[in-house]
Amino acid sequence: MDYNRITDFLCKFKKLLSSNEEVYSAVSLTVYHYSGVKLENKNIKVNGASISIQGSPIQKSQVLIYKKNILDDLSKILPDSHFVDIR
Repeated sequence: MDYNRITDFLCKFKKLLSSNEEVYSAVSLTVYHYSGVKLENKNIKVNGASISIQGSPIQKSQVLIYKKNILDDLSKILPDSHFVDIR
């Protein structure tokens, strides 16, 4: 059995998972920087170009106040991801 092929195959998934974690942590840190709302990765959903935040209405309102600033910073931090909306 050729283990190199299996290793190469699994490395592709490792890269995908680490890039998703990078996006979630960047979103979480940027939201906290502007709004003071601490978000866990499980409360952040990325659907294409939009970010959905799960939390209390107060937390969502606080994030939406700084929506433009958060999106601007995320475009600088993650140039490959083009986020246009936070919900």
